[in-house]
Amino acid sequence: MFKWFMTKSIIAKVIIVTSTVVVVGGATAGAVIIPKVIETKKEEQRQEQLRIEKEEDLANMSITLKRDEVSIPLNGVVQGITIDRYPDLEGAIPLKPGDELKKEELDKVLIDMFVENYTGGELTVDIDSNINESTAGDYSITFKLTSEKGNIKTENAKITVYNYFRPGLYVKNDTITITKGTQIDIMQGVDFDSNLPKEEQGHIETEGTVDVNTVGTYTITYKYVPQYSEKETESISATRTYKVVEPLQIQQNSIYKLNSGTLIGSLNFSGNKFTLSMGEKNSGKSVSTGTYTQNNGAITLNVNYISDETDGVNTSETFKATVTNGGKSITLNYYGENLVFYL
Repeated sequence: MFKWFMTKSIIAKVIIVTSTVVVVGGATAGAVIIPKVIETKKEEQRQEQLRIEKEEDLANMSITLKRDEVSIPLNGVVQGITIDRYPDLEGAIPLKPGDELKKEELDKVLIDMFVENYTGGELTVDIDSNINESTAGDYSITFKLTSEKGNIKTENAKITVYNYFRPGLYVKNDTITITKGTQIDIMQGVDFDSNLPKEEQGHIETEGTVDVNTVGTYTITYKYVPQYSEKETESISATRTYKVVEPLQIQQNSIYKLNSGTLIGSLNFSGNKFTLSMGEKNSGKSVSTGTYTQNNGAITLNVNYISDETDGVNTSETFKATVTNGGKSITLNYYGENLVFYL
């Protein structure tokens, strides 16, 4: 059936159909209203309302942790360990080998240990299924807060099962270079620590030797060996490399010469004595003499005479020098300036 009507001089024809209304003609030509579209719009509005309600619900939910990590001793072994020395043990699970806690008991222990407070829901705990107090390592815990509306907020924490009786082995300087013939103590700079009483601690054993009279590279292995394996469950090892090298020798009775900018000079050694001549080009020179000592390429010149400064009076002047280039050059620190003398 068709009906015609006039609205502000605009003629529109309305077609009435059982389930669909279509408006054609005039200013609203092409507009279609379908019940399915209306239902979709209502669903979008409902979802938006649910989103808002969820955000409001989550905003009223909170979990505050007093800590995000706690260490517990391997196998629950605590003898010899005090709270003062290991404050992380406060509230730790007092497990011994073979002990078991019911799930609800463990949840309560963990909540007491980690959680400061929570609001807006019921708090439960999800524990790493692989947690094992007999195996050192890190294990994850998730605290899950569930509201009456079913919304969930989580916070993560960690339990570290730690072997507090694991000894420490310390080797200072993992590579040492020595001059051939230098005597050494391979235990120098090597130490260990243990949480056990002194009479129950282990000891360090070594493998390998260093031939200080033969140039080469040598490796020493240090190993901490527990006295009681049931208390200290690990042996720890470390290595150090020794390099034995030829000594850097100065050339006796040879003249090392300096030619640097306006400076010229010479340096020569005879026995345990040296002579150092320094000056500017086309100018006078000062001559220093004295004795010297050498230690693995480092030279100390002990001056007892400088010709143009003390006029023969003894002096305590000291210069430092280094043998370089396999003994073919010497670097002298002369009043703060490094000067290189060459053969």
